[in-house]
Amino acid sequence: MNKIIYIAVSLLFTFMLASCEKDEVGGTATQEAAGQWYVTYDCCDADGNVIEDLKDFNGGRSLILTYNTAANDGQHLYVDDLGNLLGYKGVANLDLNALTFSTNGNVTNEASHSSDVSDEITITNGVIVKNGGKQQNGSVTDSISFYVQYSQDAYATSYGYVKYFVHGVRYSGLAEND
Repeated sequence: MNKIIYIAVSLLFTFMLASCEKDEVGGTATQEAAGQWYVTYDCCDADGNVIEDLKDFNGGRSLILTYNTAANDGQHLYVDDLGNLLGYKGVANLDLNALTFSTNGNVTNEASHSSDVSDEITITNGVIVKNGGKQQNGSVTDSISFYVQYSQDAYATSYGYVKYFVHGVRYSGLAEND
């Protein structure tokens, strides 16, 4: 009887160990460009000259995301400000080798339904630079920068600028950098 119990417990233990194996989870095609970013916004004229900075908003830092599309093709990337300031979300074309991104003209702004800004945005000169930025604690991290422009933006037009320069660093997760 003890022998039967021993065999049964051994088999049960073996099945439990076998069921605990972990499958290898792979990353997405855009993982090099994807992330959370703390950014600052500057209001610019058509040539990219800064007219006004928006440092008064949220202490000068706002959280945005870049992430993979459902296609997972490594050629497209969502750029999303989570409705924190400007209310933009769109799919940009991505050159994964150069870590650059932009749109070919206007794309649907999936985040905006405001009467002040249009439902189309253009993203230009997007670039992610590995180890190109510094956190508040001085540690080196990746940086991001790009221009975003609405096809119609009543607020910007009334203040004499055309687009916004978005620039910042990758979110570190450390409280001292928040």
